[in-house]
Amino acid sequence: MQIQMLISLFILFQLYNSVFCNQTLTFIEEFGLVYLQTSVQVGTPGISQKLQMLLGKRDESVVGQLLFDSSVKTNNKQYYEDQLKNLTLYDMYNSSTAKINPQQVQSASFFAGYGGYVIGNNVVDVMQVGDIQFNYTFLCATQEMQLRSVQNANGIIYLNKYQDNLFDQMFEQDKIKTRDYIVDIKKLNSLGVMSKYQMNLQFDLDKDSDYYKYPSNPMTNSDAFSMMAYGVYLNGQDISDKLKYFKVNFDYPVGDLGIGIPSDLYKLISQKHNFLIENCPNCDCPETKALPSFQIFTQEYVFEITSDMYLNQQPDISSQLCQVFLFSKGDQFLFQKNYQAVTQTAIMYEKESNSLKFIGTKTMQHMKIKNLMIILSLQDSFILLSLLYFILLFIKGYKNLKMECYQN
Repeated sequence: MQIQMLISLFILFQLYNSVFCNQTLTFIEEFGLVYLQTSVQVGTPGISQKLQMLLGKRDESVVGQLLFDSSVKTNNKQYYEDQLKNLTLYDMYNSSTAKINPQQVQSASFFAGYGGYVIGNNVVDVMQVGDIQFNYTFLCATQEMQLRSVQNANGIIYLNKYQDNLFDQMFEQDKIKTRDYIVDIKKLNSLGVMSKYQMNLQFDLDKDSDYYKYPSNPMTNSDAFSMMAYGVYLNGQDISDKLKYFKVNFDYPVGDLGIGIPSDLYKLISQKHNFLIENCPNCDCPETKALPSFQIFTQEYVFEITSDMYLNQQPDISSQLCQVFLFSKGDQFLFQKNYQAVTQTAIMYEKESNSLKFIGTKTMQHMKIKNLMIILSLQDSFILLSLLYFILLFIKGYKNLKMECYQN
């Protein structure tokens, strides 16, 4: 009885660890706001700061992790009035825990010409994210030059492959168990281009959890969160030999409403399908049923792209109008947002091993098992038919033997 109780307690403990011990940041994306935002506490006394999160390679990520100081001067007065005036800005000189480098620095510029950078001081101050408090290093901007990418936010945090982010800083201070983090996306409503999305970002992961049982798919050596596909099927047919581009990008969990595909694949599809379908209520009509599906094979995973990931009803225009949101994206596949929202797949970003895990997506191992089951089924059928054949031969031989005995 005691052993059973101990086993039950152990199982409950493991469930608690896997479900409740992960920390979570929640970000919201709404129409008109193409960036994800969340709130954290910064400084002493702590003040709430609304931060904009950018995932992956961005031109503006050269600016680095930043917060606007309350003394900030902007190059564009209208930008201050529209984006910063109504926010409670951080004050580095009013925080008792701020360690300020007195030498002012200028960030790199993320576009040519005048603008796209900030001037300020490098600061280390206390940040509270969920239950975790740590010393956060960032650029505190006192002068802004056309930093148009920041929309109604106190600052920016970047999660990319080549800069230390807040999770790296937490890990280096022994505040969390791993640098890895998990991204999942949910669609909160279905209002066409007005749809609202939520992104949950789990960190402080337990390496003994089921998440880590999924295989790690190596990424390319580029700055982007991307990997290579090794095969593409269109409506069940292998078209890999007709394509030139096989890069799959997981840098963009926001923005695009549909599915981005390489230009060569887009050309194949657009010649055969109409992308604006009239007289198609709820996007349910013969034309939408004939739209293509794709299978994209990488080293470890199989991504199945179906039409419900790129069809969009336009209620604000006409309840009879259905739009196909398949876009040409040059040399890459770009389907993260809608794929995750529809399939409820979560993506683990493993920065140290330069790989990704797709929790809930079919693996190549599953495909091998499925193919093996088909082979075994064929073998079983062959064995069964062979047995029936020999049974029939035996019955026939038995009848002949019986007839001979009767005649004798």
